[in-house]
Amino acid sequence: MHPALGLAALLRDRGHEVMVAGAAFFQGYVKTLGFPYHPLKSVPFGMGFESWVSEVQKKKFLYWSSLHARLTDRLYAEREKELVQVLDTFRPDAVVLDCAQATDFVILYPHLKSRGVRIAMLHAMFPAYILPGRPPGNSDVFPADEEGVDEAMENLERKQHEKAQRQKLKYFGFDDRYLIARRLRKNGVPKKYISTLPNLLNFSVDQIPQFICMPPEFDFPGFETPPAHHHIGFTRWTRMVASSQEYTDRMAAILKQKDSQKAKLLYCAFGTLEADTKGRVMRILLTLLAVVKHTNHILIVSTKLKNGLPALPDNVHVFDFVPQVDLLQHADLFISHGGFNSVVESIEAEVPLLLYPVHDDFDPRGNTTRAVYHGMGRRGSEDDTEADMLEKITDLLGNGLYKECIRSMKQNNARYSNETFIDVFHPVLID
Repeated sequence: MHPALGLAALLRDRGHEVMVAGAAFFQGYVKTLGFPYHPLKSVPFGMGFESWVSEVQKKKFLYWSSLHARLTDRLYAEREKELVQVLDTFRPDAVVLDCAQATDFVILYPHLKSRGVRIAMLHAMFPAYILPGRPPGNSDVFPADEEGVDEAMENLERKQHEKAQRQKLKYFGFDDRYLIARRLRKNGVPKKYISTLPNLLNFSVDQIPQFICMPPEFDFPGFETPPAHHHIGFTRWTRMVASSQEYTDRMAAILKQKDSQKAKLLYCAFGTLEADTKGRVMRILLTLLAVVKHTNHILIVSTKLKNGLPALPDNVHVFDFVPQVDLLQHADLFISHGGFNSVVESIEAEVPLLLYPVHDDFDPRGNTTRAVYHGMGRRGSEDDTEADMLEKITDLLGNGLYKECIRSMKQNNARYSNETFIDVFHPVLID
């Protein structure tokens, strides 16, 4: 959402009328930023949401409801109804879709074609498609490890195949990819628009303008971007997070303590936690607390797991949430899960990274691998001992090379100005 809003603001500032559509959860936040917002109750089809929707709607028989939804294409029909309503109400000249919801392209294609509406795609995170020889975005390997790259690809393809087979057996052949293929045929989507590259997602598009919210220097070198894809750099968008009075008051005292003791400030956050990651994060946090307890460092942790933590020493402070961009201005080290926004904000604040990628499915592992490859930080393991973690923290705080590498990446990104995006986006408006 944040990179998309940054680009929307650039277009609005240049006189374009911009409307944002998405999950109702974001409505209040987006409207405070001055954008008209159309909340969508539906979810993208072909992405396995049938069971979740049946559960949210409190269906009595979850399996049969999910199967019926697949047989009747219910999620497709609900999504199409809402997206067509958006087109009818706002009559856009151009539509920009999030690549993480690329199946919306399948729905919109016949409607946009008949109305003459142009379309582009936005990669708000590291792209999910996989170029030949490039490690998948959810892997820990580097390109030079050809055997490791091959193994990562084999594992990805095996897991995707096994998932499809489980769905086929469970839903009598109506798996996610079948649902997508069925609608591609019915909607007459030309094959040229269907990407043949391997992908972490079930579907991606090709041969239409796509904007990648990072500089190419963040990726591994030596890979050629597809012709219609445009790197526009990390979008310069500050997350609007209000500071609580508790945070404001405690931070004043913490910063005073930092200055008086000439201490280093460590900041730790692991993003939104899924049920299967909470135990892994807790192990890392307990090790971190044990390490910091015997140092002069000050540690600030943002987590919803604070009730499971032991008694805290005086140099450790825990919050439910913090205004991360503001806090990073004072931090000497960021201990993170490797989410894209967090890595970008760390680069902008010139703060080295200690990365524990506990989320396995999408980009955090790939983000951390690239951060380590470019010398901006180090990667940890949930099995790190106190000695392992202390060695990494000491190295990251004492070796100025990490900060130099981060500054170099920041300088690379500075070459991609706001005008860079406007220049490459302009044809979408006038073609």
